Amino acid sequence: MIADGGCGALYRRMALAVNASKPAGEWQTFDITFTRQRQRLTVIHNNQ
Repeated sequence: MIADGGCGALYRRMALAVNASKPAGEWQTFDITFTRQRQRLTVIHNNQ
């Protein structure tokens, strides 16, 4: 099973909550935080 394969999706885990992708050719930004103790991953894509 592959969840939504959009930019920012977590393959085989979670589909996108919001499509925050900018148009082709524009810079994409990601802020990714992983907390090992709680096994939590937070991804902020283009400030969303």
